[in-house]
Amino acid sequence: MASGFLVLPDGRCLARRWSAHDEVLRAVSDQLGEELAAQQLKHWLLEQLPAASDEEELGYGAWFRTADQQVVVRHIDLRQMTVENQHLFCEAAKRAVLVDHPEEWPRGCLSDLC
Repeated sequence: MASGFLVLPDGRCLARRWSAHDEVLRAVSDQLGEELAAQQLKHWLLEQLPAASDEEELGYGAWFRTADQQVVVRHIDLRQMTVENQHLFCEAAKRAVLVDHPEEWPRGCLSDLC
């Protein structure tokens, strides 16, 4: 059952299990460039993922960040990002499709983006 959601700029929604959602965000983050805007987006995207000290699953798709006692929901709407960040995210997703992944399913999820 889907518990992680990425709403794309055209309104489509990539809805996957929370672990797949997290893997997609990691793959996109890995492909963001070195310029300041890309690094800021990368930092923000990685903040949307649980760290080792966090509680990974808290109910339906949310997780608990122990550092600031916040519940983080796995829902990102790219339409709420700046046009520049939407472009950076989509271009990174396209690059992430080309990377070798240990399993085939991440490539399928990534190819559904942008």
